[in-house]
Amino acid sequence: MARRYPSPPQVAVACLTIMFAMTPAEAESPDGLKFHHGGSVMSVRTSGTALTIHYARPRSGLAVTKGTRLFTGALTAGTWEDGKIEGKAAVFSKGCKSAPYTVSGTIRDEGPNIVIELSGAAPVRAPGSCSVTRYSTSSSNSHLVIESGIDE
Repeated sequence: MARRYPSPPQVAVACLTIMFAMTPAEAESPDGLKFHHGGSVMSVRTSGTALTIHYARPRSGLAVTKGTRLFTGALTAGTWEDGKIEGKAAVFSKGCKSAPYTVSGTIRDEGPNIVIELSGAAPVRAPGSCSVTRYSTSSSNSHLVIESGIDE
């Protein structure tokens, strides 16, 4: 009888579930769990109720480098499998400092994948400038989706 092995997404969900159940010292890993967001590979790390998301392998053309933090926040209600999170995300533009903004959303287990969705009024810069002129809930940065289940 042939052995059946779990698919990579099933392994990611199992690892994320185990990681979120660990103590802060156990959950720390140098690279975090790998997720994807907008064509980039992301590193998701937890410590207690804290959650950080960094770029592990940014897609070409982004104004970020490996290790740049996209989000820092915390689980505010529920569990890591079905909970609410809040924190600060950032918008990046070449030659400019990051522009932080407040986001909130959910983290949920969707079968083979863990999905983190964050929304908030994102900074909009003046054309050709680093100046933030307004905040928008309809810009491309106002709704972020970060998912597990990537193949590396």
